[in-house]
This record gives sequence, C-alpha cells and structure tokens, in this order.
Amino acid sequence: GFNGRSLDNTPKDAWAVEKDGGDFDHISGATSSQRAVIRAVEFTLNQYRANRDSLFNQ
Repeated sequence: GFNGRSLDNTPKDAWAVEKDGGDFDHISGATSSQRAVIRAVEFTLNQYRANRDSLFNQ
C-alpha cells in the first residue's frame, strides 16, 4: 500500500505494480485501475513537491 511511502523513500521505478516490476501489490483483473491510481499518486506527490512553496505561501 501507500502507507509510509514518499518520493524520498520509494525509488522512481518502484512506483508500479509488482507485475510491472514495482513495489505495489495488484489484484487480478484490476491491474489497469491500480496502475492508474499509482501513477496519479506519484504525479500528485511530484506536483506537491514542485509547487509546495507557492501552494502554502500565498
């Protein structure tokens, strides 16, 4: 799961389901959905990191 994960403690190539060589479990028949969620979480974390100052210093 995502609990305790961050961009600092999870390598870029680990942000994928195990089936694709990543660190995240997948559920048979739902791999595409899980891929999308993992990509969305990673994207959001990257956006937060890149824009943290402008988001909170307004």
